[in-house]
Amino acid sequence: MSWNFFKSFWTDELTDLKRASVEAYQLWKMCDQPKTGLVNKLRLEAKYKYKIALRKAMMDECMELDDEISNLYLQKDINKFWQKWNAKFNVKSMKPSNVNGMSRDEDIANCFSNSFSSVYFNSYQDNSRLINYLGNLHHKILSDNNEGVFDGSILFSVSDIEDSLKCLKSGKASGLDDLCKENILYAHPAIIVHLKILFNLICKHGFVPDAFGQGVTVPVIKDRLGDISSTSNYRPITLSPVIS
Repeated sequence: MSWNFFKSFWTDELTDLKRASVEAYQLWKMCDQPKTGLVNKLRLEAKYKYKIALRKAMMDECMELDDEISNLYLQKDINKFWQKWNAKFNVKSMKPSNVNGMSRDEDIANCFSNSFSSVYFNSYQDNSRLINYLGNLHHKILSDNNEGVFDGSILFSVSDIEDSLKCLKSGKASGLDDLCKENILYAHPAIIVHLKILFNLICKHGFVPDAFGQGVTVPVIKDRLGDISSTSNYRPITLSPVIS
C-alpha cells in the first residue's frame, strides 16, 4: 500500500512540489539555516508553493464531493447518496468483543432474544380484545355497504393500494421475505390487483397471515458512549415484510 493511499486528492504535481520543498529545506539546513539570502528565499518559495497547491487540491476534492452528493440527492438516488455519504463521513461502528459476557454468535443472539422478549407483547394472548375489535370492524364494513353484504372488493380499491405504495420509503432494508418496495413498484401491474384482493379478504374474514407478523429484529446501540457490551444499551428494530 502506497503512503498516499488514503489521500484521494493526491497528484503527481503535489509529489514534485513536496520533493522540491524537502530538497530546498535540506539545502537550507546544510547552509547553516540562514535567515535571509537566496537559499532562505528558495526554501520559503518551495514551501509556500507546496502548501498552496495542497490546500487547493483538498478544496477541489471537497467541492467535487459536495456536487456529487447534491446531484444524487436531487436525483433521489437514495442508495448511492448514502453509500457516498457513509464512505466519506460515517464513523465505523464499534463491535463489542462480548455481550453480557457471551462471545459466541448463538449465545449473543439468545441474550438479545431474552432481553427484547420482555418489551414485546403477544397480541394473540389477548383474545377477548382481539375478538371484540374484529367484531366491530366487521360490523362497520357491513354497515358501510348498503346491501349489508361484503363481497371482498369494496373496502380497498386499486387506487388505495397504489397510494399506499407511494407512501412507502425507498431504499429500505427487506424483511424475512427479502422483498422491498422496489420489488413491488417495478413488478407487473397485476400485483396491485392481487394485493387489493388480499387486503379485502383479510378484512372480510378477520384473518391476517402469520407471515405478516414475522420479522428480523436488529439490535441498535442507544448510547455509543455507554456500555456497548450490555443488552440494556440496545433497542430492538424489527424489519417487517413490506406487504404487511
